Amino acid sequence: MARHHTDDVCVRECAGAFAPVVERNTYDSKSACARRIPCHPLPMKDVADAHRQAHAVIAAIESVGATAHVPVERYVHQISGFAAVARCRALLLSVLILDDAGRADVIGVTLRALLEAWYFGVVATLGTDADIDKFDQDHRYWKNDLASHLPGVIPEPGPVNKFSVFKRAQRSDELLAEIGETPGGAVEQYKVLYAAESLTSAHASFESMKRYVIEGDDGVVGIVQESDADESSRYGRIRMAAVLTALLAKWVFKRGDLDATVFDRIDGLSEPDYSSETEGHRN
Repeated sequence: MARHHTDDVCVRECAGAFAPVVERNTYDSKSACARRIPCHPLPMKDVADAHRQAHAVIAAIESVGATAHVPVERYVHQISGFAAVARCRALLLSVLILDDAGRADVIGVTLRALLEAWYFGVVATLGTDADIDKFDQDHRYWKNDLASHLPGVIPEPGPVNKFSVFKRAQRSDELLAEIGETPGGAVEQYKVLYAAESLTSAHASFESMKRYVIEGDDGVVGIVQESDADESSRYGRIRMAAVLTALLAKWVFKRGDLDATVFDRIDGLSEPDYSSETEGHRN
């Protein structure tokens, strides 16, 4: 086992895709990450700045004092979108709490869950009734499967069909392209962020366990309870959670006739993809 057990290539590349200093020779130019990382070094930001941005996003969501206008024909879509924003806010707050508690080693689990909630919110908010039906059928599929094994869970009648996370990512890209956003980002996040956090954080595997194993120079292997976490990956994960939450909130707020520009006023939060939704020329 390598001594620097958190400094593996996968974590460095995927963290680099959304924040830290990236030198020209630190990644494979053919990788998915490389297509999103500038060749010039990015200015380094500290973890405290990522916390500031995240808390500003949470405050912006909580500051809404107006009543959203929800058309009857879009009721389920917009209520689902607002619920997804609330879910992302809760997960973003959880990321901050975990980092404050010194548990950066498990932040990726929460970030992965936040990305799933983000896909749900994007598809529900921007999608059609057919998309809502897909969510309904997916829910019924898994609930009925659970009901077949767990007494007390009542199965629901109706069609069942899985609506995978990858399919939700693909649908998110289609819908974002329809409102004028650059396509491809949602699927790229699945292939990079979701896949990386699945490998290094969410799933029980050698990759997620190795950070708790150290090998001394004398060959003695030990187990650590508190694994190291580098500043770059902490900053990248916290900021990505903040950016995703802010983006979804902007789109949901705009469609509820709420002030969506509040997120644009958060210093340092601007991000090249999906950043122009509230400029007035989007539908």
